[in-house]
Amino acid sequence: QSRQRSRRPQRLTEITQPFIVLIMNAGIIAVLWFGHLDIQAGSATTGEVVAIVNYSLRTAGALSALSMLVSAFSRARASAGRIEETLLTEDGGTDDAARSLSPRGRKPGPGAGSVEFDRVAFRYPDSESYALEDVTFRAEAGHTIAILGATGAGKSSLVQLILRLYEEDRGTIRIGGRNAREWNVRQLRDSIGYVPQEVVLFTGSIRDNIAWGAPEASDEEIAEAAKRAQIHETIAGLPQGYDTMLGQRGVNLSGGQKQRISIARALVRKPSILILDDSTSALDVRTEAALLEALAGMACTTFLITQKISSAVNADLILLLDDGRLIAQGSHSRLLSGNSLYRRIYESQYGEEESHVESAK
Repeated sequence: QSRQRSRRPQRLTEITQPFIVLIMNAGIIAVLWFGHLDIQAGSATTGEVVAIVNYSLRTAGALSALSMLVSAFSRARASAGRIEETLLTEDGGTDDAARSLSPRGRKPGPGAGSVEFDRVAFRYPDSESYALEDVTFRAEAGHTIAILGATGAGKSSLVQLILRLYEEDRGTIRIGGRNAREWNVRQLRDSIGYVPQEVVLFTGSIRDNIAWGAPEASDEEIAEAAKRAQIHETIAGLPQGYDTMLGQRGVNLSGGQKQRISIARALVRKPSILILDDSTSALDVRTEAALLEALAGMACTTFLITQKISSAVNADLILLLDDGRLIAQGSHSRLLSGNSLYRRIYESQYGEEESHVESAK
């Protein structure tokens, strides 16, 4: 229904604008043609014809503006419908929610943060092919899980199932030892820190942007999250510090700075599960290594989607996806010696000679 509402204003624009432009130009041509005949017949002067053309252009401009208003109103109506649908969407799940998960630092219970996929298959609505198929793994609480694979392999789809942005078609997902469908959606997501691929920052201070992850966070908690995200020193070096105002989408920051502020926003939530969806791509090797070291000291399960082997080397578990299937899992040394695809990825980033040295260790 949302897609149909989006198409209606597009169709209206496609139909009305060419039609109005055609009428405008046809009318001007008609004025010029009949004006030429009247001038030859002596019943009109050149000035009168020019005046009529001028008035016609003004009228056509008004009609064009009216067309744009109608189109804008139609788009606004479709957008309002989509917003209303989003606001009225109810969270699923049960009410005895995520007691073992720990929103805002509440002490977790046994098994909090563990994630298990058992023969999970998933495809997007209106899609005939599966984005994920027969995926099985277990991530222990407090471990770091790196997810590697080519573009379109299903990495983002996998973490979206953890967030319950979509529901699996087959198989079972367990979080904290319980079926994910049994958790209250709101409280489950309150226990997860998610950093998407596309960083979204708002007009406002750096403090407000970080605290958006936890509005009740104190200045000390915000600073601690920024330190773990390796952005505190940069912020402290600004003239106004955490009160520095950001432009829309953080236009006055570099890509790496925006990513680290977005990571700090997730860390200030003190999540039980942290998901970084290729959100360290703009960081240099040294900064990324310091960030991963800081994250390793946190009591949360970390899912790190990455294209860089250097980011996955020290992970407790590496998942290698290819075309929606989990083709290998294990530690860096195990995959390097036992999986040809992982070895090729490693060689493409480090060189063949280095690969042989690592395999021999």
